[in-house]
Amino acid sequence: MIQIAMKRIFNPVGEGSFCIERFTAGGEGHCFVFDCGSSTSLNMKEGTSLLVSRELDFNFDGEEVIDAVFISHFDREHMNGLEELLRKHPVRKLFLPKLGREDMALMSLKIRFEFSNESSGFVQMLVSHPLDLVFENKYDIGQVVLVEALGGMETDVRRNVLEFNRVPENIPSGTLIQCSLGTELVLWEFLLVNFREENRIQRLKREFHKKKLPLPKDAGDASRLWDSRYKEIVAIFMEDLMEDFNTNALVVYSGKRTDRFEAEMRPVQSGKSFGNCRSFFKVRSGCMYMGDFSLEKRPQWYRLKEIYEEEWDEISVWQLPHHGAAKYFRHEVAVHGAEIYIVCAGTANTFQHPGRTVVRKLELTGKKVYWVDEEPENRVVFLYEFSSVEA
Repeated sequence: MIQIAMKRIFNPVGEGSFCIERFTAGGEGHCFVFDCGSSTSLNMKEGTSLLVSRELDFNFDGEEVIDAVFISHFDREHMNGLEELLRKHPVRKLFLPKLGREDMALMSLKIRFEFSNESSGFVQMLVSHPLDLVFENKYDIGQVVLVEALGGMETDVRRNVLEFNRVPENIPSGTLIQCSLGTELVLWEFLLVNFREENRIQRLKREFHKKKLPLPKDAGDASRLWDSRYKEIVAIFMEDLMEDFNTNALVVYSGKRTDRFEAEMRPVQSGKSFGNCRSFFKVRSGCMYMGDFSLEKRPQWYRLKEIYEEEWDEISVWQLPHHGAAKYFRHEVAVHGAEIYIVCAGTANTFQHPGRTVVRKLELTGKKVYWVDEEPENRVVFLYEFSSVEA
C-alpha cells in the first residue's frame, strides 16, 4: 500500500497571504508555496513584512528547495516576502500571471504608489521583465513560468495538460500541471487560470479620464507620467483604488489527481475558528487559492465554475478572495459543497476584513471558518493522509 502525507499550512502573517503544501511521499519531500506577503508589521525601509520573515524562518530550514511558488498578483500583501524567500531558498519554478503591455504600464504606476524605493526595483522586474530573474545571481530560480491571461467571457478554455518537469516558460490559462510526487502514479495537479480584471481596469481608466490624465502605453511611459504628474496619480489611488486595483489575478486549484487514493484529514493547529468541524474525517482534497480574484459580479462566479467544472466537486477548502471582504463575496460560495473556508486577514486592518456578513453566512450554511491573523497560535494546519485503494 502506498501512503502519502501532506500538510496544508496557512501561515499567520496578518493582512496578507502565505500558504504552503508540504508532501512526504515515497521517501521524498515536496513543497509548494502560494503567495508570500503581508501589509502587517512592515519594515518600512525594505518594504517587507516582519511577520513573513518570521514565518519563513519557522517553516523552512537552511537552503531547503521549494518545488514551486505561485504568486496570484502583485499587491504587496501577497508578494512582498517573495524576494526574501528567493534569497534564502532555491526555487525550482516560479509561476506568475503574465501581463500584457497595457497591464504592465498600469501596474508600474501601482508599484510606484505602493512600494518603497528600496523594494520597487524587484517588483518592477517581476512585472516588466520576469524571465530575467533566472539570470540574477542573488536568486536561485530554476525557471520562471508565465501564465497567459484569459480572454473575454466568450473565450473557450481548452485544457493543456503538462507534466511538472516539462512546463515551458509560457503556458495558457487552463493549463493542468500534473505531479507524481515520488510515486509512479500521477497523484497531484494544479489548474492555473490568469483572469484579467476588466472591471477594475475600466474603473481606473475612468478615473484617469476624469482628471484628464493620459493613459501610459508601456512601463517607460508610466515612469515618465509618474515623474511629471505623480500627485494626481497618488490622488487616484488614494480614492479607494489602493485596496483593490490589480490588472490580473492568478487562481490556483490544488488537489489530488487520481481516485485510487482516498484522503483523510484532521486539523493539527487551528486557533481562531467559527462553526463546527469534525476532528478527523474522510475528505476531498482540493483547495482553491483565490488571491484577490473579484467575485463582485455574478458572471465572474459562473465563469470560475465553468472553467473548474471537472474539479468543482473535489474542492473542500476555499481561501476566500480579498481577505474575506464582503464586497467580493457571493452567496454561491457559501452554498458550495466545501467544508472549510479560510480568511487571511489582520486583526488591525483598516478595511474591516473579514466582513461580518461573510462569516455569518458561512456559519448559517454549516461551514467551518478559520481566521488566520498575525498570531502564531492562529496558524492553521491540516494534515492529509492518502492511502491507495484497490483499482
